[in-house]
Amino acid sequence: MYWLLDPTNTYNGCDQSSECPSGANARRRNYSSGGTFDVLSTAFYLQDTWEVSNRLTLEVGIRNETFENKNGAGETFVEMDNQWAPRLSAVWDPTGEAKQKIYANWGLYYLPVASNTNIRLAGQETYIHDFYDWDGECLNADFSPCNLGSIYRTDVLSDGNVPDTRSVVDADLDPMYQSEFILGYQYITDEGLEFGVKGMYRKLESSIEDMAIDGAVINYYNTVGNWTYDSPVEEVFDGFHQYVLANPGSDLRVFIEETGEFIDLSANDLGYPEAERQYGSLEFTFHRPFDGSWMLDASYTWAHSWGNNEGYVRSDNGQDDAGLTTAFDQPSLVEGAYGNLPNDRRHTVKARGFYRFENKLSLGASFIWQTGRPRNCFGVHPDENDFSRSYGADTFYCNGVLGKRGNQGRTPNMWNLDMNAQYPIQLPGDQELLVSLDVFNVFNNDAVTEVNEYADTDGGQPNPNYRLPSSYQSPRMIRLGLRYDFD
Repeated sequence: MYWLLDPTNTYNGCDQSSECPSGANARRRNYSSGGTFDVLSTAFYLQDTWEVSNRLTLEVGIRNETFENKNGAGETFVEMDNQWAPRLSAVWDPTGEAKQKIYANWGLYYLPVASNTNIRLAGQETYIHDFYDWDGECLNADFSPCNLGSIYRTDVLSDGNVPDTRSVVDADLDPMYQSEFILGYQYITDEGLEFGVKGMYRKLESSIEDMAIDGAVINYYNTVGNWTYDSPVEEVFDGFHQYVLANPGSDLRVFIEETGEFIDLSANDLGYPEAERQYGSLEFTFHRPFDGSWMLDASYTWAHSWGNNEGYVRSDNGQDDAGLTTAFDQPSLVEGAYGNLPNDRRHTVKARGFYRFENKLSLGASFIWQTGRPRNCFGVHPDENDFSRSYGADTFYCNGVLGKRGNQGRTPNMWNLDMNAQYPIQLPGDQELLVSLDVFNVFNNDAVTEVNEYADTDGGQPNPNYRLPSSYQSPRMIRLGLRYDFD
């Protein structure tokens, strides 16, 4: 059980005229989930290397993968097979002196359905919200509320039964995969110094998301379908009744338990856009190999990550529920979602060095400088009849106005320096005691790395914590280590 106490009607949005006369209310969440869940994965890979000439080498490969996820009853509820992923690589030496190379790689990479989905979407999950009228003051010894009025609303998100496998997965589901292309150049001087430049482009070609289909089902049965259930379709499909694993932006075919039939819903009926994610980068590198005394690695990367789908998790609202975030849960939750993604850090500088003195003392350092991440403005959808209202302040509507992902500037730039010292002490019998000292964040920098991005509370009120820091750099830390090596 989890209680959310709302003495000022800030979070739950209770209707004071009919539900909570004083405004105070409380929500009780009843949640449980468990069982045994299996994921089976098989793959094989074939590769061939062909030296076309003394300057050109080609590598051709193909990978085949199968992913099978099972529900709480041990039944297969989603299976992706015959996922053929070709790979192609070429390396060319323009001079034949083995000092330069131009290389290119292209490939497809299939992504499995997160195993967390087995538990959350196809398990014996109980997930019920009960909303009570409350006097706003009375608390029990364990801080749960007392003097509760009647339940004015109940939201049953999951009733504890394993859902019919046909009702949770699109019958025509396509696999999830991305493409990647890399083009680079590397040059080695006579002294052994290495210079390089590499461009990379990744694109999400197809995604699998859990999507509520309630709005589309209501429209279907009010127009062309034959609703035979004993309760009105609007009462059964209340916005959160049926979530389906499907490909956003595509048509789907799914089983409706209430009518015992498969129905076809078009992408236009569903109202979800195609899931998009693209990443492009250009990296410049320098490497001085260790010569017995010192070495140095350094790089600068320009990168851009954009789209409407970050991936398995959402780092902008802190959701680590892999594969089952609020993204694509409702069509209105994707409105304004296209823009710079949370991991879009345009500029990154890295350097790592190491020096060994004649007395065997070694000193090392690692440095990073990085630009900030995009900030958002999340709020409650202004349409009181929109299903996303029950998600609270998880839309891109900021103070009632639709915004765009990442349009609120960026968090501050940050930099960090770590240092390390090691000294070996020789002991009799070719044994050694290594003493090491690590200092992380030497200058104890405290740049803000994340901020609160909710302009509204879940009840639609202004959030006083909006834009306040929620995460900083880790403070300075010192670690002393001893390692004893013996034969």
